[in-house]
Amino acid sequence: MAQITQRLNGIHFGFYEPQEIKKLSVKEITNPLAFDKINRPLEAGLYDPVLGVSPYEKFSRCQTCGQEGLNCPGHLGHI
Repeated sequence: MAQITQRLNGIHFGFYEPQEIKKLSVKEITNPLAFDKINRPLEAGLYDPVLGVSPYEKFSRCQTCGQEGLNCPGHLGHI
């Protein structure tokens, strides 16, 4: 069994600045609708395939990183 050799002295949470978000972003979200009439993700919507693989499509590949399902970490978009 591993032993604890150090303790945390504190933790800090922060926010990204708008320019940092745009720099990290792979897509601007401009479409207010997420899905079309037959439940396919719409481009520039909240489930755009470049943002990562949706849980219900776990065997497909991410259009951004090429990873399958749970191996894709998801990718940041901005509004």
